[in-house]
Amino acid sequence: LAAAARLLARCDMAPEAVWGLVSAGPARAMGLRDRGALAPGMRGDLALIRRDGPRARVVAVFVGGAPAWCAEPWRIAGATVPA
Repeated sequence: LAAAARLLARCDMAPEAVWGLVSAGPARAMGLRDRGALAPGMRGDLALIRRDGPRARVVAVFVGGAPAWCAEPWRIAGATVPA
């Protein structure tokens, strides 16, 4: 996550392009075909990150497409999030 935050802060790249560099690329390099993208048939793990100026912080985590943790559960409509 720190690498993605640094790329976003220092480079003129779209967030989608940066995320591909730190998710899809490494997953592909390791032969993990069910990871690295959000698409049908993929694993569905996701960290929701909020940028606060030059800093980034994780505000929610989804595992297998379901909410697993959330710093602000009221922001996820209709979700039951474990404490």
